[in-house]
Amino acid sequence: FTEAIQISPKYAAAYYQRGKVYYWKKEYDKAKRDFDKALTIASGVFAEPYWRRGLIYHYVNKDYNKAIKEYNFAIQIDPELEIAYFYRAFAYVEKKDYLNAIKDYSEYIRLVTQQTKAIYHLLPQLTQAYVNRGTMYYWNKEYAKAIEDYKTHLKIYPSVPGVENSLRQAEQEKQKAEIMAQNLNSLTLPDGRNFHFD
Repeated sequence: FTEAIQISPKYAAAYYQRGKVYYWKKEYDKAKRDFDKALTIASGVFAEPYWRRGLIYHYVNKDYNKAIKEYNFAIQIDPELEIAYFYRAFAYVEKKDYLNAIKDYSEYIRLVTQQTKAIYHLLPQLTQAYVNRGTMYYWNKEYAKAIEDYKTHLKIYPSVPGVENSLRQAEQEKQKAEIMAQNLNSLTLPDGRNFHFD
């Protein structure tokens, strides 16, 4: 890629590809410089350098706001770039913004499950998205939805102890919530009306 850049200094794709190599080698400063250069040459043209630069802000610098901004740019250019939703969801989790994380995991799942040719290759990430979204639902006390996501993961990869434990916990919490609702609904208020708990 360096040779290609020397021959054609405005070859944005070469900067991007070299930046990826630097990223894999954990030379993050060099990777970011190449992503910056690619985006200077071809700003708004292709999405990949944005989400890759987002990874640096996200996992290296721990700057989740900047990471989200980069993922946003990538999604604006390519609204079907599923990987940007996947990592943006992680960034929202770091910020404890669980509702937006759920939305992004849901969009990632929707985009991946409609790609029948690519789905086998993406299965590990897809099942991780189900587990992560299930955990967000659990924290949000939406136990039925959490159970559904954990079960979906276990249909693809059975007998994963961590996921099985999460499923059991969600089922227990759902049962407790249902018992509490039944007990509350059996109460009679001082004015004679029945208490109703949804």
